[in-house]
Amino acid sequence: MALKLAWGIELGIETKQFHQVSKLVGCASKRPVPPWKAVVGERVFSHESGLHTDGVIKDPANYEGFNPEEVGLRRHLVVGKHSGASGLMERYRSMGIDMSREEAKVLLCRVRSTAQRNKQALTDKDLSRLYLDNKADNWAA
Repeated sequence: MALKLAWGIELGIETKQFHQVSKLVGCASKRPVPPWKAVVGERVFSHESGLHTDGVIKDPANYEGFNPEEVGLRRHLVVGKHSGASGLMERYRSMGIDMSREEAKVLLCRVRSTAQRNKQALTDKDLSRLYLDNKADNWAA
């Protein structure tokens, strides 16, 4: 990837297969690829911090040297105790739920406290439940 990106040298290698090949090698050698391994790790393109996530949403080049799809991966926005409104809005948008920044800021308190209490990032199922609970609370008010 360094030769391709820094020097523009094409070696005739299908880089989109890097992740799959690294998993295969890891399995065969009984040494799985660590999730944060540079270039090919499952979570190397994960973002949680509010400012960091906002920056990658606005321009991926802010925090990613290349598009994750170039190595067979995808970007993942983690929603947890360090998340901000932009990341939360984008994650909900990927779930088919559009919300305003004001709605996201209100929901962010619940999201952060739930992540803190559970001591882990929230899943789509967790986010759906929090969204519906928040809507129910607003309707009851």
